[in-house]
This record gives sequence, C-alpha cells and structure tokens, in this order.
Amino acid sequence: MNHIQSKKSFESVEQASDVVRDICIELEDKGFKVVHHNNLRPNTPDTADVLISIPYSDFQVHTTHSFPLFKYSDVEEVVERLKDYLGDKIISVKFKISNTWYLEHLLINSHSSQAQIINAVQIHYII
Repeated sequence: MNHIQSKKSFESVEQASDVVRDICIELEDKGFKVVHHNNLRPNTPDTADVLISIPYSDFQVHTTHSFPLFKYSDVEEVVERLKDYLGDKIISVKFKISNTWYLEHLLINSHSSQAQIINAVQIHYII
C-alpha cells in the first residue's frame, strides 16, 4: 500500500511541475530563462522553486556576478498566473535586485512593483 501512495504523490509532483512549466513557456519563448527545481528530501515537506531570469553570457558572469536586469512588468502576468495556480502552497515570492533578495511584500510596499527593475524572480512553494 505504501508503494501505491508514494506513486500517487510522485504523479501529483510531476503534474504540478508540468503545469508550472506550461505556465512559464511563453517567457522562454521571449528569451527568459526559467529553472524549475523540485526539492524532494526524506523527512521534510516536498517543495519546489521556479527561478525566472534572463540568460547571461560568460562575460557578464565574470564582470558583474549578477543576472541581467529586466522590468518586472515583463514577467508580471506569468508570475500572477503562477501565484493563482499555486495559491496557498506558496511559501515565498522573492525578487533579486543588485544581488539582494527581497520578499514580495517588501518590494511592493517600498516601490511600484511594475516599474521595478530586477535581476530575477523566485517562487518557492510546497508540492
């Protein structure tokens, strides 16, 4: 019976991963890099991360040690769809600005989020 239950959980993890990838596919078509990583560890809640950024060249890595900049408004619609789909499973939404990660509510409270220039967006959630 445990084998059946673990297979069922695995299928739901795969299904969630597929839906997240489908939601993000338009960003990849626009040139964004989308990395989805499942964190499946024994004795801990299963979580996953989605990281949205712009691919960078070797030159940029060695000179700036940071992801290239883009406007949050360029990815906002997809981020909102991810938030709608994941709902209360979201642990955190973070924005990277100049090598520092900010939680979403801190960014929104201190700046107009749409006009914000960022390096990356990360959504961490429970599977």
